[in-house]
Amino acid sequence: MRYLVASTYNVVFITLDTQLSLTFLPLKSVVPESPKSICTGLVNRNHFVQVFFGAGRLLPPVASSWTDYHQPMSKFYMYHVHGN
Repeated sequence: MRYLVASTYNVVFITLDTQLSLTFLPLKSVVPESPKSICTGLVNRNHFVQVFFGAGRLLPPVASSWTDYHQPMSKFYMYHVHGN
């Protein structure tokens, strides 16, 4: 589901949780000039809230399955995430 959000809206999708926080990147798109991100946090294990990051934020690790399933045109998302 999280890859669906990232790929459909062409955004970096970040999920924050006390158990496991991950970053999901689009699977089939070229990095836009100004990539956007959406961050959600899980609250009380039953609902999500939108979280806003300031400049210089540290992102959770990229979901490991992205490296197995992304298209070659999407590989530059990894550089963008690690570069910021």
